[in-house]
Amino acid sequence: MIKPESLNENKFDDLLTMQIPDECRFEWHSNWGKELCLELDNDWEVIDDCDNFQITLIPSDKVILGKKKSEVEDDDEFDDKWFFGPAALSEYNQEEYIGGLTIYIDDEMVYSQEEGIAPETDEGQEILDAIGGTDKLLEILNGKLISKIYNHIKSLNT
Repeated sequence: MIKPESLNENKFDDLLTMQIPDECRFEWHSNWGKELCLELDNDWEVIDDCDNFQITLIPSDKVILGKKKSEVEDDDEFDDKWFFGPAALSEYNQEEYIGGLTIYIDDEMVYSQEEGIAPETDEGQEILDAIGGTDKLLEILNGKLISKIYNHIKSLNT
């Protein structure tokens, strides 16, 4: 994850960025946090050496973040640049993601399906409370939206 305090308020000069497309935009209030990171399960039949990958968003700016430009290597694969490692959703997750999900907001874990736990810190709980709780968070970041965002990023691998 990119540290929120390292983000320039106006520009993301040292980061790979792409716009969140209109069909993937969602309700987000600035008091809920700046950086949103979704940690998703890889399809173990396709990628057996990396359990998960992440998608990082700045919802208030409608931006998907990739790697720091200064850290991009000539031989980096597309997935390394945008998902911070190999990324493959299983066939049954292409339309609506139903796999393991952990959500971080400003580096605070606010939801973990796999762990079945609440936020680890008071700050994480405060963020979740500001959003309206777990049900509201998962209503906003639903499986169909997650799949759309993933498929949009993957579609740009040319």
